[in-house]
Amino acid sequence: MRILHVIGSLGLGGAQVCLKQIAEYGCGDGVKHYIYPLRSKKNLISINAEILTKPYRNYDLRKFFAIIKFCRQYEIDVLHAHLEKPVIGCLLASFFCKAKIVVHEHGPVCRKNLRCGIYRFLFRLLQNRADAVVAVSENIKGELVKRIGLDESKVSVVYNSIDWKRFQVGVNVRSEQRKMLGIGDGQFVVGYFGRLNSVKGVDLFLKAIPLLLRQRNDIAFIVAGAGPMLAELKQYSIDNNFADKVNFTGFREDMENVYAVSDVAVVPSRQEPFGIAALECMASGVGIVSSGVDGLGEFLVDGQTALITKGNNPESIYQSVLTLIDNAELLRAIQTNALKESKKFGVETQMKQLNEIYSGLGCV
Repeated sequence: MRILHVIGSLGLGGAQVCLKQIAEYGCGDGVKHYIYPLRSKKNLISINAEILTKPYRNYDLRKFFAIIKFCRQYEIDVLHAHLEKPVIGCLLASFFCKAKIVVHEHGPVCRKNLRCGIYRFLFRLLQNRADAVVAVSENIKGELVKRIGLDESKVSVVYNSIDWKRFQVGVNVRSEQRKMLGIGDGQFVVGYFGRLNSVKGVDLFLKAIPLLLRQRNDIAFIVAGAGPMLAELKQYSIDNNFADKVNFTGFREDMENVYAVSDVAVVPSRQEPFGIAALECMASGVGIVSSGVDGLGEFLVDGQTALITKGNNPESIYQSVLTLIDNAELLRAIQTNALKESKKFGVETQMKQLNEIYSGLGCV
């Protein structure tokens, strides 16, 4: 079976991490994965798979025809589309190739902007061209039924997954990485991990830092990720006199080492289809302070696997983090429960579910 994954780019994002898992862990013997990123110049995530590229600019219609060409050249059995433009492109390509179409919805169906509005409109028109639809959470499945008009029976929920063993690092790694980042052994470390944009709420995390520092001077902060708000966030830390307390690590492929340094992770998302970073923190034994948005609420339970903030604002983040700092027993309980819960999201489960979907299309 030959599968061509089409995605906007291999930049930073949950869809890209999900694709990496699928391509590298496969769906059984005899499955060959190809990847066609529409914007090949923004490849930040490395994936051990055959990457197909074309030197076309953004919105060049030849990108669409390249999908058809690749299907014929590589005798593709399944076109697996991730994110807006690839979904519409693959649905249109179905008129010109024999490949089965799998739409993998990672969250754009919920977003409130013009591009995603156009995406929803076109998806509604072309929905019958999809042979199967995958949603990354029950929340996203509900949105697909409501906004696109899909029949519930056509949508399968396949949660994103993690390579659980990757995040089981030793105590030595924690000590070594702390030294590399200039963090003392006795300091309590609070981190933010993910894209640096407004929807992820990283600005709320930064605004909570001065509140925490007024109460405690033994806290160090980490911001691990890249995105359009980086310069703004750094300037905010300078303007508010805590730049020396925050380590902006940039994009790191070895996130397991960054998690190992941390005691608490803040996940202040304003909207979240699922939340891979939160799941990785759970597997790393990092306590979580999270907003209560729907996607995160499917696997984070207040007081058990995380502390859910009363309101997603700097004050509530500050109060929740301070609660975990001052209550070591509660923090340990949350870390232990979260670590156990994370085992349910191993990559083996995701691959089994996807293989069943492919098999249902008659492709295995």
